[in-house]
Amino acid sequence: DGLSNEYDEILDLCAGVLTRRYREKNILSGLTELIFRRNRKKGYLHDLIWAFFQIHDPGSLRYIAPYLRSSNTRDRELAHLLLHLPEGGDVRKREEQYRNFMSWLQENSAYLYYTGESLQSSNQPEICSLDREAKYLGKQISPRKRKPVDPLTQEEEESLSCFAQAEENEKAVLSDYSGKLHARNPELWNQWIHSPVSEQIRVAKGGTGRRLV
Repeated sequence: DGLSNEYDEILDLCAGVLTRRYREKNILSGLTELIFRRNRKKGYLHDLIWAFFQIHDPGSLRYIAPYLRSSNTRDRELAHLLLHLPEGGDVRKREEQYRNFMSWLQENSAYLYYTGESLQSSNQPEICSLDREAKYLGKQISPRKRKPVDPLTQEEEESLSCFAQAEENEKAVLSDYSGKLHARNPELWNQWIHSPVSEQIRVAKGGTGRRLV
């Protein structure tokens, strides 16, 4: 990298072909290193970053996350930009932010999708986002198409209709609670999600002793 502008252009093109056409995940670690190394030299990044996210795999975000705790300011700034996170603060807070993000990624990776935003379209893109409806149902989605991997059942359609009745802040509470309960106690989750949405909200907000998460 950096041998010449023409050589860098070839590298960027090859990265795009490997990720977009061939879905070659094995290059992601090296590609991430290349992106951040070039960023430290204030080089051209847009095509490499575009290529990285063309793999459309939420798991790939784990390669960016360690740079949240880097001692290099430019590393951290780029990691925050790509992961759509606020600045982490001092060393302790950076480490905490990294751990929190990795925990969040593990919990939500099945419900993440790619928005289509990029550095070509925005200086603060939200490249990957959480589908709260999918998390509420415990239903994995295609990160590329934002559609359920398996078709929704009639019961799931009805549950989504109930979910739609909630206010936006309540949807966030329901989705987060549902994801945690589904992971810890599927049987209780099945009872909870088939209860009236008002009861779901009450339980999710801790209105009864039944709250387990």
